[in-house]
Amino acid sequence: MEHIGGTAREQIVLIPYAIEDCISEGDPVRFFDAFVDGLDIVKLGFVRRKSNVPTPDFYHSKFQYDKERDLYICPQNRELRFLCKTWRERHWVSIYTTTDRRECKVRSRCTINKQGRRIYRSEDEEVLQRMRERISEHPDKIKVHKCLSEHPFGTIKHIWNQGYLLLRGLENVRVEVNLSILAYNMKRAMTIPGVPSLLQHFSAA
Repeated sequence: MEHIGGTAREQIVLIPYAIEDCISEGDPVRFFDAFVDGLDIVKLGFVRRKSNVPTPDFYHSKFQYDKERDLYICPQNRELRFLCKTWRERHWVSIYTTTDRRECKVRSRCTINKQGRRIYRSEDEEVLQRMRERISEHPDKIKVHKCLSEHPFGTIKHIWNQGYLLLRGLENVRVEVNLSILAYNMKRAMTIPGVPSLLQHFSAA
């Protein structure tokens, strides 16, 4: 039986970072670029999804949260008070809305929702806000983080031969993935600090 050739695992990237790295400007495949650029997307029936917030002046980030009174203040100094809580995307979210939406003169610039402007606040909003601030202060660390995050997935999928899941269902899959990540973290901890260092740390704790 002949050896089946394939992509080497020690290769840094499977595909070039940009198409220009492997296809010259005069290559016939560039015809597709010219063809797509000449299409009229609107006439073909594609419609851009309309945002609920027509203008950037009234994006979520423009609203200030008052923690003591538990309400939001819009750019027009109007208050959006707490309405209710709802379960959304696996966590609780608080909804804030205004009661005088009909009297607002800039409502058409703020929202197209017939029920008025609504702000959704996650129960973990304070943690997320601190994370956004750290990201804006250190954008270079995000690039490094993206490079580091590829290594665990590559190790789990290829070296450990876990390119597919054995279980079915969201909860079962979540447990299976968590076990794989736990095993990776344990092996990584034994490799970097070393077993004697870990035993000393645990005995001190």
